[in-house]
Order: sequence, then structure tokens, then C-alpha cells
Amino acid sequence: MISKIEKTKIGEISRQEGHDFEEALADYLQENFNIPFEVLGGNLTKIDIQSKNGKLRCSVKNPKNKNTQVALISQKSFIKSFGITDQKLIHFMACFFGSDHASAFPRHRMSKSDIPNNLNAKFTVLLNENKMKLFETLISRGNYKDRGVNYLLWANKKNSVEDVIVIDIKKFKEEFKKGNWIQNETTFDYIIDGTKILHLQMKGSGKKYTSGYHSLMFHLHSEKFTKKENLIDAEIEFVSSINKMKDICR
Repeated sequence: MISKIEKTKIGEISRQEGHDFEEALADYLQENFNIPFEVLGGNLTKIDIQSKNGKLRCSVKNPKNKNTQVALISQKSFIKSFGITDQKLIHFMACFFGSDHASAFPRHRMSKSDIPNNLNAKFTVLLNENKMKLFETLISRGNYKDRGVNYLLWANKKNSVEDVIVIDIKKFKEEFKKGNWIQNETTFDYIIDGTKILHLQMKGSGKKYTSGYHSLMFHLHSEKFTKKENLIDAEIEFVSSINKMKDICR
């Protein structure tokens, strides 16, 4: 079992590795495409690197696997951000994502089959009615007041600046409108044309039964971007290779 100190050290290494990749990618773009870039990052923006003229504002993802966390939101913050006042929805969140209210259940959380169908359906409707606000929150802007990102740079191979997929956020937003949230036993998936784009789960790690442990964790999946049949499909026009950055900057 990993100790708390070891977990902290792993987290620090992961954050440093992410920052190092952002620096390397900014250098690569500048050296190969003659585009001056700077690294931003931090807790107050979704922008990790941007061109110094501000025209290209990029979120960088360098995942180990085919999906990566894009947001961790406490229940309290989610309720405030989405203006939720319906007590049935608030009760659902306390059940499905966990709280002391569900202390009689494993991990202090209830699964779909433990919760009345009308509450499951009610929260699913909330997610689908707010799917475009969720897109802004999770992908392009967060809850920040800056202009947000206009490109997502996804490393197809971890730490490889040459194997990066460029996702046009404006075009991806149009594709995103086609999807819907569906509920599973312990998670929610956002599906577009049969392909999972996002999943939502209770964080379920860290200090047990705290607000952080019971936060809403969102992960972005890359299958829609990286499947060969999608990359050669003319309709998937929001995806291109890193070499297209030169054309984008013209």
C-alpha cells in the first residue's frame, strides 16, 4: 500500500513532468514553426502555453493512458456554478458522489441501483441541459475570466513533442453538441456517435469521506481523436497533426 508521503511525491513528480513537457512543446513550436511561445499554466487559467501575441492559446495534455483528468469540482462548487437550488438534485449528488448521508454504503456513496429512478433521471437531464456549459467548464475556459483556450494539444505518445494531435476547440464544440450524457452504475459517460468523450465519477481517493474524496472528477478520453478511422474521416475536421500549427498561424 502506498503511503501518504509516497503519494505526495508521486503527485509532485507528475506535476513537474507535465510542466517540463509544456516547456519542451513550447520550445518545439518556436524552433520548428518560428512561433514565439510562452508557458503559462497555474491554477487560474486553462491555458498552458500560448503564442506571445495571444492568438494561439493552448491546453496541453500529456497523458499516460488514453484518458486524463480535466476537472475536479467539489459538490459545493458544482452546485454554485450551475445554480442548482432543487433539493432533489442536491440530495442525488450527496448520494451518488457520496457524503455522510450515504455512510451506510461502501465508500459512503450509493450506486445507481440504490437511488430512485426519478432522481437518476433528474440529474441526467441536468447534465444534458447544461452540456455546453460543461464544455466551457471542462475543456475551454473553466471558471476563469480569461479568453480561454482555442486549441487542445494532446500527446499521442507520452512526452513526445513530435506526436501531438491538435484539436480545434471551436470546431470540437460543434461536434460536442451531438453528444449526450448517460448514467452507468457508478459513473456517467458523455457519448458522441457511440464513442466515449468524457466520463464523470466520484474522485474516491485521498483522505476518506472528505469533500475532496466526494468531489466530481471529469476525465477526457482520446478515442474520438486518435482512432485511425476517425482521423481519415473528412467529417472529423477538428483534428489535425502538430505540423498544421504552421498553417494555423498564418
